[in-house]
Amino acid sequence: MRAGIQAVRQEALWQLSLQAAMHTEDSGDTLIYTGAEGSPPVQERGRQICDQDWTGQGNEALRTSQRTGKPVRVVRGYELGSEFAPIYGYRYDGLYTVKAAWKEKNKEGFYLCRYRMERVLGQLPIPVHSNSIDFYLEHGYFP
Repeated sequence: MRAGIQAVRQEALWQLSLQAAMHTEDSGDTLIYTGAEGSPPVQERGRQICDQDWTGQGNEALRTSQRTGKPVRVVRGYELGSEFAPIYGYRYDGLYTVKAAWKEKNKEGFYLCRYRMERVLGQLPIPVHSNSIDFYLEHGYFP
């Protein structure tokens, strides 16, 4: 599975894969996500070398999702480093809406595109590491 944003530039985002995502704050039902690299490439060996901008394909798609209210599928990967990430592999964790978008400077002085995303109500709760097995058993995921 490819990390990051899967989208077409002028359309709303359809899937966000959270895998070892730098600068992602994950509290389960709320995500603060750092946008994708723009052009020229933003990441070089894990460090940012220029500002992110709104015109990158993924960043533009996230802003379109915010404007339209169209929900985004979120998939968490085991490398995310969050208590809400699966222990191994990847897991679909439901639909989120983009509630806010802004730019902020990181410690190196470069601008990041940031997004606050909230989980759509009425979905099964997201399992956490401490109760993953019990959660799956309780909700009938295993026979």
